[in-house]
Amino acid sequence: MRIIDQLTVLQTIRDGKAIGDVKFRAYDAGICDFNGHITPDGERLWHRFEEHLEAGLKQLTAPERLFWVGRYTGDPQPTDADLKDILDHSTSGGLKAAAAKRITGRGVVAPEWRDTLIRLVRTGSDGERRAAIRGIDDETAVADVTDPVALAAWFAGHTPSGALASRLAAGADGAVVGVLIHALPDDALRSLDVRAMAGTMIYHRDKAAWEFASRADKLTPGQLAALVETGLASVNMLAGSRPLTDAQWAALDRADHEGTQNTLDWRYGDLLDRLAGEYRRLFADPDSGLARRMFEERLGRTHTGEA
Repeated sequence: MRIIDQLTVLQTIRDGKAIGDVKFRAYDAGICDFNGHITPDGERLWHRFEEHLEAGLKQLTAPERLFWVGRYTGDPQPTDADLKDILDHSTSGGLKAAAAKRITGRGVVAPEWRDTLIRLVRTGSDGERRAAIRGIDDETAVADVTDPVALAAWFAGHTPSGALASRLAAGADGAVVGVLIHALPDDALRSLDVRAMAGTMIYHRDKAAWEFASRADKLTPGQLAALVETGLASVNMLAGSRPLTDAQWAALDRADHEGTQNTLDWRYGDLLDRLAGEYRRLFADPDSGLARRMFEERLGRTHTGEA
């Protein structure tokens, strides 16, 4: 067990919050006994941390610094001067990420941190970038970010402009496109040129496809057809989790008639006796004429949709 994890476990035990698994890990590391009491080795480790902390940031070992900035719940807590020192001079990506997370976790980020956070976003490691990007309101500062995890963190608190959305949508990385699809409001989602996007995506196409599928009910019939016709997604993928309207089903049927029939057959071939209930789950229209026609074609009989 790493020193930072040992200190975390010791803190949990000292706070009286340790549960069985935590106590077992501590016992395995030799810092507590079988009854959950801290051993002399554990006490020495904790008291050494307290002594170093009392002497200030510079006296802490690397694992102790990471624990103090990222996990310590007692006093004293890192000051802004400590955090600035870490972000400006530390060579530890994990420590700088923990410091950035403290700053962005405050909700409202003070203006004096802006340049420091932007520098981390532009030049930092993945961990630093992902921690710092949450606190940046300036869209131009994230315009060149290609890390999908970092972009997802930024989208969690911001809505991209049309210009940024267009740039990301035209990218080659389907993972980045998927993050965008997940984050866009419904109206902006329906404005995407899916056919053009399918033509420019080179890798991680499946990630974008699954994000489209997760919001299939929000897509226009034309977008659904484009997804199937370009091979980016299958009918079965798009029909997997959301109720679709007759217009949406008709678009899928025109794009891939056999695939649409097979999807309905695979999903409902064993459920014909419960078809009325399944209409309500799969089709948004109360009286789905398209569904009836498709089942009539397949089975040669009429289903009224009545329970």
